[in-house]
Amino acid sequence: MGSQVDDTRELVVLPFRSQWPVNPSWEIAKSLPSHLPAPSASSASSSASPDKQEQNENGDDNDNDGDDFVNGRRGRSTTTAKTEVNSVVLPPVRILVHPEPLRVCYKYVHDVVPSFYDGYDNGREVDIVLHMGMSGPRPFYQLERRAHGRGYKIPDVDGQTPDYDDDDDEGGGGEDGSLPDTLVSGLDIEDVHRRWTALCSKDMDLRISDNAGRFLCDWIYWCSLAHLVKAHRPRKVCFFHVPASASESALAQGRELALNLIRAIAESETEASAERAGKRDGGDAEAEAGRPPGVAFKNGQ
Repeated sequence: MGSQVDDTRELVVLPFRSQWPVNPSWEIAKSLPSHLPAPSASSASSSASPDKQEQNENGDDNDNDGDDFVNGRRGRSTTTAKTEVNSVVLPPVRILVHPEPLRVCYKYVHDVVPSFYDGYDNGREVDIVLHMGMSGPRPFYQLERRAHGRGYKIPDVDGQTPDYDDDDDEGGGGEDGSLPDTLVSGLDIEDVHRRWTALCSKDMDLRISDNAGRFLCDWIYWCSLAHLVKAHRPRKVCFFHVPASASESALAQGRELALNLIRAIAESETEASAERAGKRDGGDAEAEAGRPPGVAFKNGQ
């Protein structure tokens, strides 16, 4: 998917134009493994405490199992060992990749989003959804915090913009008063960003954004959040914007950043879950924290 940007010096990105014949967000998503691998040596070094970083600089090695993983597909049932990053022990994290890029069509996206949250693997629900999309030629990566329900003026591939009846409280910005004009992720975006930054190379430009562009990227994010609000479910969803470059090096970099972002989200949610369980049960947090968070990539074009 592409996004509009406020900066008038930048172009509105439409992924079906000839300038960008390859959508990097889809190329990154479809290359992801079925389960989150153990952290790489560089990630472990970046996320270690200052004392551990000093030890690493003095020649101590980080463990790296070097395993290769194949593309994630619905129904795969492999497992991985627990990993520890930033002192958070993660259970196996399963990654589900949507089988195809999504059509750049407002109505199609609106209609297909609820299926992302259907049960899988004998009815178990997806715990977290991370949408991915292309933001344009900007050389930085963005973690979107909020989605907008109004102000969509750019036509989709069918020449349409969102058009919903007043009694449709999932689209059009809550025109009947049931939803606000914007919805915010239920993830702790600041905490996720902090962990993500610690896991990545220091020269990576990783930002939090409050403007997903009011095109299909923003729209799918809105539809996900609105669906969860209507279903009275936690808003465990966010959006990852990647630059337009589809070079081999850019895709490899994007894949590593995506995996680090999944790890950061899993860490943040696992730790928050343990804290909630500890407060509720007087310290018996392991039962809740031990539930493997299935991170589902539902990526659009």
